[in-house]
Amino acid sequence: MKNEFLIRKLERSLQDNPNNVQAHYELGRLYEEDGELQHAVRELERAVNLNPLHAASRFELGIVYTRMKAHELAIKEWQKLVDEDGDLALDRIDYTRQATMMAVQSSWERYREENPPNVFVYFNIAFAYFVLGRVDEAALEFERVLSINERFENANYYLGLIWQKRGQDARSVESFLRELEGRPHSPQVYYALAVSLHRQAKSSHAILHLQKAIQLKPRYVKAQFRLGLVYAAQGQMDFAVTHFEKAIEFQPDFYDAHFELAQSYEKQFKMDQAITEYQRAVQSNPRRKEAHFQLGLLYKNYGKLQQALEQLEASVDIDPLDGDAYYYMGLIRYQLGKYEESAADYERALQAIPNHAYAHYSLGQAYMKLGQNNEAIAEFRRALEMNPRDAQARNALGMVLFGVGDLESAVQEFEKVLEQNPRDAQAHYFYGAALFKMQRVDQAIEEYSRVATLNPNSVYAHFSLGASLSRKGEYERAVQEYMKATQTAPTNDQDLALFATLQLLAAIGVEHAQQAHQLRDMFKQLESVYINTVKALTNAIDARDTYTRFHSSRVSKVARRFAEHLGYKDDNLTAIEMGGYMHDVGKIGVPDFVLQKEGKLTEAERMIMEEHPVIGAEIIENIMLPWKILPIVRGHHERWNGSGYPDGLKGNAIPREAQIVSISDFFDALSTARAYKPAYPPAKCIEEMKKVAGIHFDPLLVERFVPFVDELILVL
Repeated sequence: MKNEFLIRKLERSLQDNPNNVQAHYELGRLYEEDGELQHAVRELERAVNLNPLHAASRFELGIVYTRMKAHELAIKEWQKLVDEDGDLALDRIDYTRQATMMAVQSSWERYREENPPNVFVYFNIAFAYFVLGRVDEAALEFERVLSINERFENANYYLGLIWQKRGQDARSVESFLRELEGRPHSPQVYYALAVSLHRQAKSSHAILHLQKAIQLKPRYVKAQFRLGLVYAAQGQMDFAVTHFEKAIEFQPDFYDAHFELAQSYEKQFKMDQAITEYQRAVQSNPRRKEAHFQLGLLYKNYGKLQQALEQLEASVDIDPLDGDAYYYMGLIRYQLGKYEESAADYERALQAIPNHAYAHYSLGQAYMKLGQNNEAIAEFRRALEMNPRDAQARNALGMVLFGVGDLESAVQEFEKVLEQNPRDAQAHYFYGAALFKMQRVDQAIEEYSRVATLNPNSVYAHFSLGASLSRKGEYERAVQEYMKATQTAPTNDQDLALFATLQLLAAIGVEHAQQAHQLRDMFKQLESVYINTVKALTNAIDARDTYTRFHSSRVSKVARRFAEHLGYKDDNLTAIEMGGYMHDVGKIGVPDFVLQKEGKLTEAERMIMEEHPVIGAEIIENIMLPWKILPIVRGHHERWNGSGYPDGLKGNAIPREAQIVSISDFFDALSTARAYKPAYPPAKCIEEMKKVAGIHFDPLLVERFVPFVDELILVL
């Protein structure tokens, strides 16, 4: 025997445990494969005697009887191939052994040829084909039986099951009704009929037939469960719960009943009971992911985030392509502040469901938290490609663009949001903030006013409106808005610290606005004194070097004209102008022998010269000037590629105002005569400036400066 080793091993195992149903079944299969059919029958009968519902053993026993040409015995065994409710359990059969299945089917074909044609032979053949999965041939044989005897017991029932299996519910209903004419007390037929009616959306008829099946067989688990499904579909949750509970009472480990009962409890907002039933469903079948997933969502909604993660992780362990589970895991980890893990979950969700718009949006949010702004922008745009009307994603895109300083693009996104929803207070607020940063103060005031109208309790709106009005010099209105900000109460504990901070700033704003109103005229008088003092000081410094006399004045003029072109206004414009005057104030601390030296500086002399931005910054710190010029004085020798001094700042880390004065300083050095070179004409100036674009200066700043060279030569 080819299976002798395995057979002996199983026999020894059964000596220790003679009641092992699975071992008897496997031993019977091995005997059948080796052609020891009597031994196979013996072991398979032991298996079904120990467990009459062991479908695999019943099916195998029928196969062995078929090979022994005991076809009627095979039919008797297969008719006992039922589940706990007495219904055929064909879903529990293993059809994968192709060679065996073909041999058995051939045996039944020979049975047809070797037996006289009659209704019993046709029925046996039809039922055998049905059990063996050859439903088309089975249907033909059952119809042949019914053509001879239209009330042949079970023929209409099995034919109805075939139509039901093939999705032909109208034909299955006709077959079941004909069966009931001959067998009016069969709960199985009533149940099967109800299933087809339910699938045809004939719920009231389905309920009647299910109730009849239960009346005939009160412990009919599947009928109780199906009746629960029908009631649940109709929204009659109390009835649904009753029947799901009955099904569980009769079969405590019925996974589907626990799951559907949990769903029904959720719809009744009985969340504690729902959690309990999902837990029981998971215990009944740990490898079914639906209960893990739903339990995870329920825990999430209840704020039990760790338990929620455990269930969702169990779901993806079962199905690694469960994109929705990864998405909700990402939401939970984001809520816990674990932004890197959250982003990884969203990325996995998108691997499984590439067009998951919410996952793209949420991944963008996680990237924002991680400071990966370019990646965030890309994800928000992908979300908008899938749903251009997603105001939430567009708002988020506008906010991240605002955060990286791309104000023009941010404004465009906020305008699109407001076209779609003019009452979106958040969009109005950030639209106003972007406009304010762009020096469009009047428009910013309009937007902040809209926010305050839409949400009168918004401390953000009142504070920002007060600040904007104060910037514009409308101090009386600014005081009113600041006062509203200080009187607004937070609606939750989380906002308490934020409100306290904003309200303190608002209180300071009130005092500032009131004082500013009084000091404005005085400041105007003092400002002219400051300006004259600055000019006198810088002219005195420039006079120490014949070749740089009036240099600071020229740099100031160029810087102001260039800043105007870039959109600077009011106080910021004045600060750049004064920064131009004061940029070299630190040279007051550089000795004449270094400052006035005509040849190349030594390394020591160069180090002395490079101290002048630091000296200048220290001077500015110790005098009261009305303009913010310290960053200009300290940073005007920083270089775009980080090679400058004194701090080695690089790129956008260099204050923009310092960059404006620096490029103006460089232009003056090119366009005026020095000890080491003549004054360059405009074309030469442009050529030299382009050489250092990206090294000394921001290439975009050079690009904006070059068209004005001819005009600036005339200014000087």
